Amino acid sequence: MDDMMEKLVNMSFYPVLLVGLVLISALFVLMFRFAEAENLGLVLSMALLISFVSVLIVRFIVYKRKYGGF
Repeated sequence: MDDMMEKLVNMSFYPVLLVGLVLISALFVLMFRFAEAENLGLVLSMALLISFVSVLIVRFIVYKRKYGGF
């Protein structure tokens, strides 16, 4: 079990970021596909919020990997 945890700690986080990017892209496509004209402002604000939170998460992961903690 400890060996598996060590492998997870040493694993690169780029595949995780790639999967997250694909999921966020799919969410954007679905949001714009089902958005109506009067809800476009809400869709755009939600897209900006998701982008902002995603950038914060990525910065946190990079910071933790760079300065220890993972």
